[in-house]
Amino acid sequence: MHTNNCIKNLLGFKDVIITKVLDNVCYEIYLEMKKKPHTCPRCNSETRRVHDYRIQRVKHLPFFLKPTVLI
Repeated sequence: MHTNNCIKNLLGFKDVIITKVLDNVCYEIYLEMKKKPHTCPRCNSETRRVHDYRIQRVKHLPFFLKPTVLI
C-alpha cells in the first residue's frame, strides 16, 4: 500500500487506485477510478451505469529513461 501511495504522488494523481505495476520493456501502471454517480443526459436522473468500460493505454512521460504506459 505504501508503494502505491508513492507512485500516486510521483505521478501527481488523486482519486486513483493503482492495481498493478509491471516492469517489462516499459513500465506499465494499471489504474482504476472509483465509480461515482452521474446525470443521464437523456432523462436527467442520477445513474451509476457507464456506457463504456474499455481499457485504454496512454503513454506517459518516461521514468528513469524507460517508457511508461498508463493502463
